[in-house]
Amino acid sequence: MATPRTHEVDIIRLLALLGICIVNIPLMGIFEDGSFETPTALYNQYAEFVTSLLIDGKFILLFSFIFGWGIAIQEKSITAAGNNFSAYYFRRAAGLIILGLAHMLFVFSGDILVTYGVTSLLFWFIRDFALRTSALRLSLIMTGLNFLLGIVFIMGLIGLYLFTDDENFLDYLVFENKDLGASFYEATRFRIKEGGSVLFLSLCMFTFQGLGAFALGYAAAHAGLFTENSAAFLKLRQALPWLLVMGIIGNVPYALAISDLIDNAWLIPGIGLWFIGAPALAAVYLYYTVIAARRIQVPEIFVLAGRNSLSVYVLQGIIASLLFGGYGLGLFNQFRELALIPIAIGIYLTSVLITGLYAKRFGRGFLEPVLRKISGS
Repeated sequence: MATPRTHEVDIIRLLALLGICIVNIPLMGIFEDGSFETPTALYNQYAEFVTSLLIDGKFILLFSFIFGWGIAIQEKSITAAGNNFSAYYFRRAAGLIILGLAHMLFVFSGDILVTYGVTSLLFWFIRDFALRTSALRLSLIMTGLNFLLGIVFIMGLIGLYLFTDDENFLDYLVFENKDLGASFYEATRFRIKEGGSVLFLSLCMFTFQGLGAFALGYAAAHAGLFTENSAAFLKLRQALPWLLVMGIIGNVPYALAISDLIDNAWLIPGIGLWFIGAPALAAVYLYYTVIAARRIQVPEIFVLAGRNSLSVYVLQGIIASLLFGGYGLGLFNQFRELALIPIAIGIYLTSVLITGLYAKRFGRGFLEPVLRKISGS
């Protein structure tokens, strides 16, 4: 298995964190009452459309792919050293869940670390299957399972509606978030209330997509995807035209519906197509990011930040909560979708620079040693 660490992986993580930040910041900074209202101005609808089309769901899958790649790297190095990889693996998954719960309660209820920890536990049991199965077959299986889970989720919503006999049945899943702009106590109380709902939705929407991305990244590491003249990378290049077509077709209906540029009746079919389009577009991003990383000299600070992605991710949320919360600058609901894009980029760059400088001074980010300690490495 050819699995050298390359700076390309760190650049992919760095790009993925940018996309994740752009998607997450509106969830922390815009008032929502659970009614899924249209953005107030047309340019905000267009901003939401572009974000949904090009970013939403793509960069978290890109990050998940590299997460799976990292599992293969860790397995190789820990096993080669004669240590017990399974013990390390399950402790690390537990560490992600513990850190994620803290992040969910005190920083951002839309946390992905808990979902990653749970998905990691599931991935352990299919990692050998990932090596025996083609990328296409694996993608089809996981997409099919995601569709099945989506159908179960929709049936559950119908059951909830019938059980509650209430037109506002979605209030049980989506909460008014005005407390995010209040005191730390009130914001934390809201995150506690919303956290379970968000985690449930995240597991429903992401589990099998995440498993698929983990598996493809894991298999890609064993295939030497990032090595020179890699056959796996050549196959990815050959698939680009089809991936691009699927990415566009699969994302446009979802983006139009989520931004209310077409009738809401398209939302559920759009989500179904998005399950196909998001991974396809993520694969296109993967290819071109690798090409760019091989041609562009990236400053060491940025590479170090990409290497310490856990710290960057959590720091983004901390900065945003201080920016929007009443216990910080109190700018909650002062900006809408379009204005929040440059704000998100600013938060991202700040967290990247702080983490990169910290890692250069101390060797690692501020959270990576905590996870390593829990993992026993």
